[in-house]
Amino acid sequence: MNFHLIAWLQWHDIIHQHLGENETLFNYRGDNPFYQALNKELHIKRRAVIQAVNDKQNIASAVASMMGLGIGLTPSADDYLTGLVLILFISGHPAEKYKEEFYLGLQRGKNNTTLLSAITLEAALQQRCRENIHRFIHNIIYDIPGNATQAIEKIKHIGSSSGCDMLYGM
Repeated sequence: MNFHLIAWLQWHDIIHQHLGENETLFNYRGDNPFYQALNKELHIKRRAVIQAVNDKQNIASAVASMMGLGIGLTPSADDYLTGLVLILFISGHPAEKYKEEFYLGLQRGKNNTTLLSAITLEAALQQRCRENIHRFIHNIIYDIPGNATQAIEKIKHIGSSSGCDMLYGM
């Protein structure tokens, strides 16, 4: 698999076209000050994780720092990280070499989040997730955009905002 040939930006655009305002705290545009603060902090932590991966350092700390941020049974930051690791750690992906660092981050941050969320993140690290998410990732890898809308809509219906947050991470 040549990951450099995957149209990542095209898939980014397809996903983000389907994520409306307020469907994820990452896209929150309302006037609730609590959600506004969460939105700001989520983006700060998200950029820190991406920067750590780009710099190839402090990855575990950035991941641990992000865990647990948000609301609900699986906080938004954790759902985002779930989507991110499902893509980054596809067998053969160039970022797969950071899997151990992400695992260390998950271990350090698991007390900051819910048990369900910690279990979900560890499963995602091993590429275990719902069948509809696996199919969607397969479509990304093999550039099959035809069913993207239907697949994205199914994922969006996971939890209150979990599916949208996972998609945002992808």
